[in-house]
Amino acid sequence: MKRIAIYILLIFFSKECLAKYARIYLPSMLEHSEVIVYGKIISIDSLTIRIVSLDKVKGNNIKDTVEILKFMNWTCAHRYSKYEAGQEAIFFLVLNEQNKFKVMGSGNEGELTVSSNTAYYPDYGQKKFKSKIFTFFSSYEKCISMNVPTCIDGIKLYFKNLESIEKQLNIEKGRAVYTDNSIAPLPKNMFLEIIMDQKRTMS
Repeated sequence: MKRIAIYILLIFFSKECLAKYARIYLPSMLEHSEVIVYGKIISIDSLTIRIVSLDKVKGNNIKDTVEILKFMNWTCAHRYSKYEAGQEAIFFLVLNEQNKFKVMGSGNEGELTVSSNTAYYPDYGQKKFKSKIFTFFSSYEKCISMNVPTCIDGIKLYFKNLESIEKQLNIEKGRAVYTDNSIAPLPKNMFLEIIMDQKRTMS
């Protein structure tokens, strides 16, 4: 009887998690974030962290240091570890109602984990890009890994080529919006390919 009750509770919480937490795809994070910055945590208090900017990717008025509200773990999503000074990430940030920066996503997916100049993006069950388990990040979740410059370049390439990308997707969907359907090939970049793969899924 006790086992049945546990199963019922697990099913209930699983359904509640699915209802409340839908992950944000990379294209949405890129386009809707107000600031994207590669930074390192330099101080922590009870509610916020402060990072120093290592590369300002999006947002013209980013200061050299940025204060960000901490992600609070909840039933359906946990940060990969507790906050510590020296941790690095690529942060996708938006302003909340109090005009304070927070990381995008109910699952903290707007914090792209970085360690030793390598960025780790959760696999989310995809089959196209090679992934594996990295125990420091999670003992059960696979990640796609690549160097940080590849991620940052991929983000910048996405913004630089957004018009061409939209044209390409329209043509792929059979919408010949331009008389000349020829589009210059996008530069090769693994992170850009991941973004594009997700954008096609969203289309």
